[in-house]
Amino acid sequence: MLLRTHWCTHPMDEDTLRPLMELLCKRGYRQEAEEYYRRLYNQLAAKGLASDPRTQKTAQNLYSRQNIHKNQSEVTSSLHVESVFSFYMQRGADDPFSCINTSSRMEDHEPEEHNSLLELATLRGQDLANDAVVSNSEVTEYLDTVPAKNLLHSEDLFHLELHERLQRALRKSAVIDNATIKRLERITNDCWRMIPVVAGVVSHHSRRYVLECLDIVTRLLEVSQPKTTYQQLCSIAGELSLITANISSNMRDYHTAKTYYELGIEAAQEAKNIPLQAVGLVRLSFNSTRNNRPDVSFPLVQEALCLMKQCDKPATMTTRAWIAAALAEVYANLKNDKDCFATLEQAELQIDSAILEDDPYHTTFSSSLLAGYKGSCYTLLQLPEDAETVLHEALTQMSLSSIYQKGYILSDLANSYIQKGKIDEMCRYASDALAVAAQTKALEIFQRICKLRTDAALWASTSYVKNLNEQIHDLEHVFH
Repeated sequence: MLLRTHWCTHPMDEDTLRPLMELLCKRGYRQEAEEYYRRLYNQLAAKGLASDPRTQKTAQNLYSRQNIHKNQSEVTSSLHVESVFSFYMQRGADDPFSCINTSSRMEDHEPEEHNSLLELATLRGQDLANDAVVSNSEVTEYLDTVPAKNLLHSEDLFHLELHERLQRALRKSAVIDNATIKRLERITNDCWRMIPVVAGVVSHHSRRYVLECLDIVTRLLEVSQPKTTYQQLCSIAGELSLITANISSNMRDYHTAKTYYELGIEAAQEAKNIPLQAVGLVRLSFNSTRNNRPDVSFPLVQEALCLMKQCDKPATMTTRAWIAAALAEVYANLKNDKDCFATLEQAELQIDSAILEDDPYHTTFSSSLLAGYKGSCYTLLQLPEDAETVLHEALTQMSLSSIYQKGYILSDLANSYIQKGKIDEMCRYASDALAVAAQTKALEIFQRICKLRTDAALWASTSYVKNLNEQIHDLEHVFH
């Protein structure tokens, strides 16, 4: 769907929208066409403008045919999950969707039939998780084998509808067996590993797959279930929501990220999964912390810490240390050095007691990341000497998969050097940070270096700053 791709990139292009709406209607995807027009209408209305009369006529024709095809739309809606695993039908799966039959009790069917889709989902999730690390191009090629006619919604629209359905499902209460729950949990664990090391084209495919897995869980939540099963599914839905939010944040789709962070927190609360709820609150706080809004992030992290204290099922030491480090960074933003140092000390004690593999929500927190948090805190508190020591330590310990964190550490190092007036060193590390920003498409890192360039105005005539200005100029098109 080249039209769809173009319009998602240029949402005000009515010449593209009209044929796109017509094509979607012919294929039976009227809800998607309606949503696209609604988005255009809202954007124009906010500016006091109206859509082109030709676009209005196309929309009117769409609405006039809506009632005629109402039954067809309902059938189309039921096919969302089929778009996830349509290519598996060619492998001999007779009824891969029997496990989400909501019209009868699942226990009335054979267990092998119930779990066929989940077995296939597990295989596909493992394959994509491995490809997300090994080869982005292979993931793209793999997902492109799914016929276009089965991709009922663009991922951009799919998740907008999905989060509303999940919110409704969380307020309701198929009986499914424990084996099915275990398989869903394995799929979810694979989804955590699908978060790309570097944001890019593969991020869209990864997010689409995670959303399709979330759609399966949402369908199971939309029918009545025993309390224990309901809470287990809510916990799985909460994890999948946080994964979606994490990928969206890396893609700079902050509105979607916020939506799914909040949804993940709500699902975790329904599941009575306090550690997951706390992780969601901390992840939600990150964007505010990085944008110098500690007044927004502090209540979120503080709530997470309070939840951990009243948690019946204690969180792992890795999770606790990660939350403590996040709180310390907020304290540093607030210039509260006393509480910052005390919380960093707490995080250090906890990470020293942690088991490396004991990280259920994939915080990836470790001693090297703690060193990065310390360096960030010391930089914020104007302690450049202390910051340099721990940041260089963090760089030497950093794993190859921590490329985002490397960008933040390099920008903090550059900041520490400008505090000491060492402009040549500042520009050297700022240049390295820009290289990471270009590779990862990390807007926050790019913005940090732009701010440092402004802070270095007194040295604007030096060759170091001039070279840095040129590098920033060359990258501006990537972030605008």
